[in-house]
Amino acid sequence: MLWIALMSPSIRVPRWRHYRFFVWHHVAVLIVVMVSLALAAAFTQQQSYQNRVRSCQTACFAKSNRNKRKQKKNESKARIKSAVHVEETAPPTPTQSSLTTYSSKFLDDNGILIHTEDDGRVTATMKNEEENSKQDKKRHKPMVLEQPAKMVPKAGFNVVLTHCTADFDSLASAVGLAKLWSNPNTEQDSFDSSSSNVPTFVVLPRGAHPGVQRFLALHKHLFPIRSLKSLPTDLSGLNRLGLVDAQRRDRIGPAEHLLGMAKRVTVVDHHIDSESDIPEATDYVVDQVGSVSTIIVERLKQAQIDLTEAEATLLALGIHADTGSLCYDSTTARDAKALAWAMEQGASQPAIAENVQTSLSQEQQGVLTQALINTNSTVIHGVTV
Repeated sequence: MLWIALMSPSIRVPRWRHYRFFVWHHVAVLIVVMVSLALAAAFTQQQSYQNRVRSCQTACFAKSNRNKRKQKKNESKARIKSAVHVEETAPPTPTQSSLTTYSSKFLDDNGILIHTEDDGRVTATMKNEEENSKQDKKRHKPMVLEQPAKMVPKAGFNVVLTHCTADFDSLASAVGLAKLWSNPNTEQDSFDSSSSNVPTFVVLPRGAHPGVQRFLALHKHLFPIRSLKSLPTDLSGLNRLGLVDAQRRDRIGPAEHLLGMAKRVTVVDHHIDSESDIPEATDYVVDQVGSVSTIIVERLKQAQIDLTEAEATLLALGIHADTGSLCYDSTTARDAKALAWAMEQGASQPAIAENVQTSLSQEQQGVLTQALINTNSTVIHGVTV
């Protein structure tokens, strides 16, 4: 505006002064414009540099987080694989292993497969390793089929049977009775004593409950569990046979033929209203308690036998399962005392919390109990209804 005013013809300025002022005015304007452009370029360059620095920092931070997550995942896989792997050259002993549980979701997320052999060995493999081993077996198929060697005790053996589709109470009482029979300090001529120092095997005639199967997938090697097919074909060495949580032949399914081969048959149950159809029984123990595990725990405590962590946890699970965690109407004070002793022996509370699942609500349990109490039987045309 100043330049326009100066250039106006109404202002009378000498001609030589007019040209000098015009030149200096344009020079000043040019300097101002150049300085403004330089400042704007410097500011833009600084903003661009700061943006590049921020993007580099973000990329480095994201890469560091990915590396940390990958490292933690690899450490978890290595820890699980080392925890559940059992070397083939070393026989499994309950005192060498600590009871550590992992949920099935954790194993699935990390791609770990658990395999339990008939002899009690447990191995953990990755899914990719299993596929590679299957392909190797197909490529190198042996000319002669390999058959696993079976151990045949020369001095005989004992067997404790659970009922078909074994639950925690049946399995725990069977393991506890096998523990009693393996102890030489128990009183002679009683149902919980063994007349000879021979091995005792726990046999599940027809599988187990899904919850028990998940538990055994990780801890079967800690107990003397064998399959029915792995027993010797010559049953003349069968000294004692035990039945726990069952007192009828149809409850043991395919293992019924063992009743006629054993020299002594022991039945331990807590269902006082049931009738037994096993005339071969030489020892018949039925007591009104909430679970069979309570009867076995009382005998173990009386004999002053120390339990491993796995055995104490399994017996505690057996009491929890059949008493509804001491909430069913059939629960007695003896069940609570037996559970307390199992906890004193080192039962794992995290393992109990993971495996104890109440399938019925408290109201449903009450209705079921009342229905069982009020059950009546009637014979119609020779058939009991």
